[in-house]
Amino acid sequence: MELNYLKPSQPTKEMVGGSRIHEKLKEAVYTKLDAEPVTYGDMLYKQAYENYMSLLSLREKGICRELKIYGSFNGYRISGQIDEIRIEDNKSMIVERKTVKDNKAPNPYTALLHQIQIMLYRKLLGDILEGLYTFDNFRNSYGIEKIRMSDQFALTLATIGVKEEFMGLTNIFRIMFREASSMQRLSDRLLISYMNRGDGKEATEVLIDYDRSFIDGKLAYAMGYWNGEREASPVTEEEKWKCNFCRFFRNECTVWSAGVSVGGGV
Repeated sequence: MELNYLKPSQPTKEMVGGSRIHEKLKEAVYTKLDAEPVTYGDMLYKQAYENYMSLLSLREKGICRELKIYGSFNGYRISGQIDEIRIEDNKSMIVERKTVKDNKAPNPYTALLHQIQIMLYRKLLGDILEGLYTFDNFRNSYGIEKIRMSDQFALTLATIGVKEEFMGLTNIFRIMFREASSMQRLSDRLLISYMNRGDGKEATEVLIDYDRSFIDGKLAYAMGYWNGEREASPVTEEEKWKCNFCRFFRNECTVWSAGVSVGGGV
């Protein structure tokens, strides 16, 4: 992960394939905002507007997809994108979708990462519903009142009929947070759906229970790296097979030659 930050790469064909599946699922629930962002402010606005439309879909149809959420942990800004929320037994259930090859279930170590991811989403969304992370927290953290949209984008919004009350970053994010905080209470049951990378069909589903102490522990450990209290850790013995598929192995990554068994990596 650290080396990817230092030396970013282009998306792989697996990433592109997964993104296409997510886009098709998203478009099946609601129509995207037909306005092309020009600036960072435009992009934020489109994100918030589509979030609001997705949340309306949850209230009206019992399902929403590709919901961008925001939060914080120990002063760090955290954001993520929930693949799906659906109403089950009068509760909002979070669904994470992953692609697999040839309908094969992921190994236990990869599955654990998926569980951490979906639990983190549950924590972030729970903080919003419990009032622990509000629109004011977001506004102060991101400074959206100082961010401007381009005149071109604003004109497009007016042309396609976006209501005046929705215009402006502050307005749309306030409305979005209000809608998010009013959703039905969250389920502690979390669903991970594995889909075939080739045809997008469902391969298998895994239900897990939300464990607050577990995710808090994982976050505390991660913060040690971001706070500069520890260096990046090499992969575990069970996961060293990943190094065979890593572009940094035997190149920029030198962990394997520093006493860690061949196959280790950052």
